[in-house]
Amino acid sequence: MEKTNQEKEDYIYYKLPDTREGWVLANARLIDMHFNSTNPENKKKLVLDISDIRPYGAKIHGFGGTASGPMPLIEMLFDINQILNERAGQKLTAVDATDICNLIGKTVVAGNVRRSAELALGSSNNQDFITMKQDKKKLYHHRWASNNSVAINSEFDNYQPIADSILHNGEPGVVNLELSRNYGRIKDGYQAGIDGEVEGTNPCGEISLANGEPCNLFEVFPFIAQKQGWDLKEAFKLAARYTKRVTFSPYDWEVSRKIINKNRRIGVSMSGIQDWILSTFGHRVVTGFKTATDSETGKEIKDPVYDPEIIKTVDGLYQAVVDADKDYSQELNCNTSIKHTTVKPSGTVAKLAGVSEGMHFHYSGYLIQRIRFQETDPLLPALKDCGYRTEPDIYTPHTICVEFPIKAANADSDNFASAGTVSIAEQFATQAFLQTYWSDNAVSCTITFQNDESDQIAPLLHQYRYAIKSTSLLPYYGGSLKQAPKEPISKEKYEKADNHITDNVEIVFEQTNEDQKGLELVDQSDCDNGACPIK
Repeated sequence: MEKTNQEKEDYIYYKLPDTREGWVLANARLIDMHFNSTNPENKKKLVLDISDIRPYGAKIHGFGGTASGPMPLIEMLFDINQILNERAGQKLTAVDATDICNLIGKTVVAGNVRRSAELALGSSNNQDFITMKQDKKKLYHHRWASNNSVAINSEFDNYQPIADSILHNGEPGVVNLELSRNYGRIKDGYQAGIDGEVEGTNPCGEISLANGEPCNLFEVFPFIAQKQGWDLKEAFKLAARYTKRVTFSPYDWEVSRKIINKNRRIGVSMSGIQDWILSTFGHRVVTGFKTATDSETGKEIKDPVYDPEIIKTVDGLYQAVVDADKDYSQELNCNTSIKHTTVKPSGTVAKLAGVSEGMHFHYSGYLIQRIRFQETDPLLPALKDCGYRTEPDIYTPHTICVEFPIKAANADSDNFASAGTVSIAEQFATQAFLQTYWSDNAVSCTITFQNDESDQIAPLLHQYRYAIKSTSLLPYYGGSLKQAPKEPISKEKYEKADNHITDNVEIVFEQTNEDQKGLELVDQSDCDNGACPIK
């Protein structure tokens, strides 16, 4: 039966090219169909032709890896379409918007060796947003794909609902945009509007950003640098010069070019901090606590006492970065950087250096580290042949979770300290120290807590409301998350797992994949809840 003219004209047709951009445009067309401003003719149907998308398992030349086929894209489009249809005639909620972004992130990860990193920033009084990850079905389906935080200011004092949600699975985190807009280092005091255009942060929370502004990070490992004979101030000066040069890179978007040219923001980070402090000074930065009174509430608090020599050293390194930026900016005839320093979470990069991650204490002396791969990744057979344990990822279809037994540096040392032995109060105090004396951007940290410390979460968030720009917390054993990125194990279990590893993965892989070079791992967990990328 021949179609009428009305039937022929009642749809939009788009043939997807076999590119990443094609997937993006297909999703854009789907979303646009649901809004009057982008579908003024009120078309009812969208026809997406996926015949050009390469099939599942086909090799991708140049980018590496193998194709996922169109199924992850199709699943995403149906899921997003359902969310939008259910809100017909209404406004999308913060949860809806986060779900759509999470579904996109899930598809990016399943789609090949690409990575996904998202931070959803919601209102501190939106209980639906605060608790959205407690829906286990949706958590395992797609809501794992973002770190969720709430935006607050220093006047906010209703931390208990946030603390209650954190007890379930470690979310949401907290981001104080007021501090980011009006402070560099806390030590340097209130500076009204010093970073007034800040609208959010990068996915791990260590860099506050204006609209269109990318983060620009460089990492220094002082523990390693000292062992190699570097002068630390010289190392940090070189980091400042490098990141400054990055601000002169070509950027496609005009909004990005303008804000980068104005701010010239850099983020020189230090990592392996706990190993460096312990090896250099012989003890941790927090030497104790003294009883004090909160000047606003009148409640008793425990103020941290910091080692003065460590304060002097860290402050000197900060000044070296600022001075280097000032000198190089004059040489390049550009603005000095609006902010200079940070502490990034440093998951995989710190592992490569063999040190603790960012400001974090080692999670455990011995642990299982889980890393996720696309199920067609040619590296998987080599990992299995070498004795690494693998299983399907429970969060993402077409993804395999691989377990790696890990021994921390100095795990058997008498001075070794881990997140399982350091109190929640000391971790808060350590983050506040770095925000006060080192980072004028922010400090990314996932504070871990034991069950018997849970009643301290809300009071400590309130105590450090003027000293910490962003933070997140996670129950030490991973809360309710299955297949946690890190699982503490005993020395005996580590040795047993390590003994099962019988060969070198690189050698085994190259024996059967001579044409595959430089493959990337998928969705490795830079942040403790598994949503951040390797950076």
